[in-house]
Amino acid sequence: MTKKTLSEFMENGNYLPEFLRDFHDQKDLFKRINEIVENAKAREEKVDQIIRNYPDWISAHIYVIDFFLWYMAKCGYTLQKNRSKLDFIDYQADINAHRKRTLEQIGKEMTDRLLKKNT
Repeated sequence: MTKKTLSEFMENGNYLPEFLRDFHDQKDLFKRINEIVENAKAREEKVDQIIRNYPDWISAHIYVIDFFLWYMAKCGYTLQKNRSKLDFIDYQADINAHRKRTLEQIGKEMTDRLLKKNT
């Protein structure tokens, strides 16, 4: 077996956990995180200036995946799941629930537009 070079490791995306190697999965993750931020903003009447100026999900996605995790991997660090026996959120179930809410919202908006158009 030949030893992989750092450039091969980086080009193959091996520095990312398997569930984050696909661009569409990355998008879903950052859209879900954005939903969490937006919900936090909605709960607060007076939102802290820092929270108000958080980047959108696209900017956060690019910064974290394309720059932060890429740089950390070049330095020898990788993101990995915690091995403790705590009751963590199920990533896939959380993302699936987010997708479902998004599709339901889109369906509702389309139905509302059709009903308005036909009245």
